[in-house]
Amino acid sequence: MDLAQAEAVCDLINANSKKAAFSALCALQGDFSQKIHSILEKLTYSRVRVESQIDFSEDAIDLYDIEALCQDMDSLSETISQLIRSAQKGVVLREGLRVVIVGKPNVGKSSLLNQLSEKEAAIVTEEPGTTRDLLTEAIQIEGRAFYIVDTAGIRETENKIEQEGVRRAYTALETAHIILSVHSVEDQESLTIEFPEAVPVIAVQNKIDLTGESPAFIRPKGDFPTIKLSSKTGAGLDLLKQYLVEEFLEHNTEEDTFTARQRHVEALRCACTELQEAKKMLLFQGSWELCAEYLRQSQEQLALITGAFTPEDLLGEIFSTFCI
Repeated sequence: MDLAQAEAVCDLINANSKKAAFSALCALQGDFSQKIHSILEKLTYSRVRVESQIDFSEDAIDLYDIEALCQDMDSLSETISQLIRSAQKGVVLREGLRVVIVGKPNVGKSSLLNQLSEKEAAIVTEEPGTTRDLLTEAIQIEGRAFYIVDTAGIRETENKIEQEGVRRAYTALETAHIILSVHSVEDQESLTIEFPEAVPVIAVQNKIDLTGESPAFIRPKGDFPTIKLSSKTGAGLDLLKQYLVEEFLEHNTEEDTFTARQRHVEALRCACTELQEAKKMLLFQGSWELCAEYLRQSQEQLALITGAFTPEDLLGEIFSTFCI
């Protein structure tokens, strides 16, 4: 059992859904580790070819072999990129989709959090600025895990505490998988902020109970999809839940997804970057020594995942999550 499989034991114990438990079991059985070991074998072969050229430079490798070596590195980079995408899905399975609710004060953000979590998680009053910090609730919808984050109402304010709450709201947007931009049907001015690129945003028109409108899901061209609902009565909440499940499935379309951790994703990204640098050193600078060094660093990044090369402080952090 390697380190990634040991982490999968912890993930299986702490799984927050059936899908997460199944994916943790896949990782425990070695699905993720086997992919890493396969890449390491190919990377080792590339290192051997490069190191041999350094040690036995009189037997010069011809141009065809250099091109073949670069093609091998390109192929490895693509394999790692595909594994990064799978690992990112594994992180979502383990941790759940992070859904951040954002909007002006008094548009019903906290009421929406309470409806989704099915409890009075947030204090709700008519006074603007009641929520001044991030409030997170873990929920499940059809067996899928979500973390709903309520944020402070975004507005200009002289209150130092509220200013900090607004700052944290903006920070939360950077870590979101989905953003719910909430505004009241009574307020004709929508929230004017820049959302992070590549993060799905849905506009939530809240308080339809005040106007008598019916719940609706609208997909306008060139704009965010919109759900009309009432966080007070719960009308239209089923439409929002359906959308969240669809987005979850969009993040996890593969049947053989394994659980992964953010450290795995970062190690894979670093390994891919080092591999690309190795190719540049060889192709554009003709430096076998620098190519060999970048290949070594790429291999070390991959070895961090399985534990073949793992600093003691990282091991301590990993195993501190176990209850012994």
